[in-house]
Amino acid sequence: PVTLKALGLTQGFSTSGGGGGGLLINSGGNVTVANSRIYNNTVSGGGNAGGGINATFATLTLTDSEVYGNTSPVSSGGGLYLYGATATIREPPEAQRQRK
Repeated sequence: PVTLKALGLTQGFSTSGGGGGGLLINSGGNVTVANSRIYNNTVSGGGNAGGGINATFATLTLTDSEVYGNTSPVSSGGGLYLYGATATIREPPEAQRQRK
């Protein structure tokens, strides 16, 4: 497993290779993104998906992180594209307290 912590992944651009303008997780990958922002990334071209994140047959955990402002104008998943993948999304404790 790989953990990416306290990162800002921005202005990424993918034109081929499956997508993932900000982050591409291929088959068998196991990635945790913690305390990070994935924003303003883009994919273009047919077959590319997941402007922010593309997880294909992989495991993704997002913890206390934001994914926003990403685009996939030709395909699917502007922010997040999952295909045969498992995703767990955990919000920050502050957000949980605000809802109570």
